Amino acid sequence: MSLEPTQVYVLLHEEAGAVKVGISRQHFAPGHNRVRAHERRGWRLHRSLTLHTARLAYDIEQAVIDRLRLDLHAPPADVDMPQYGRTETAPAALVSPALLWDLVCGGRTPGHRDPVRPPRPPTTGRPDGQQPRRAEIGGGRSLEPTPPGTP
Repeated sequence: MSLEPTQVYVLLHEEAGAVKVGISRQHFAPGHNRVRAHERRGWRLHRSLTLHTARLAYDIEQAVIDRLRLDLHAPPADVDMPQYGRTETAPAALVSPALLWDLVCGGRTPGHRDPVRPPRPPTTGRPDGQQPRRAEIGGGRSLEPTPPGTP
């Protein structure tokens, strides 16, 4: 994967009733704009985001496609696409452009664990996420009364 800036985009084709997520480094090469090529075929740009690397853009695109298929059970849209782009589409009746963009930005769908973002750290204060043991409360000192004469 390239270290070049790469665009993640969401498109809508109102006539075909389809949405599409995609990535393109060609956005930065004069005369080779993938989004404009889709617009000539009836697609309209909903939103786009430029990322620093192609790897990050690709990982986000793949995570969104996984969510479309596995979490939302949205099949590819019945639309003719160049360059095998049909796999990156979904019916707009099931997935709005706004929802698709929310997935691009890391929005969560029920029951899904985001492969791009790491899980949140535990909030219990212990690295293993367990509740503190009684002896750990108060800096490791025991809270039990100390018998007289004990140091």
